[in-house]
Amino acid sequence: MLDGIVGIIYLISVVLCLSVDIQWVYLAGVVAVLQISSYFTGFCPVYFLLDKFTHESGHKRAGSKPI
Repeated sequence: MLDGIVGIIYLISVVLCLSVDIQWVYLAGVVAVLQISSYFTGFCPVYFLLDKFTHESGHKRAGSKPI
């Protein structure tokens, strides 16, 4: 599900960049920085939101500590 959400954000960024304004490329840049930083920190905002909305626990993430 994470890959789908991030892929949709990238696609929206590209479409808006091509059709509205070049400044929308910054959205893709922010998502890329968050993906890279989540590898090192273990915190992913998309996982955080998915956990809040789905109330599922026990996701296996890189860098996360066992509960």
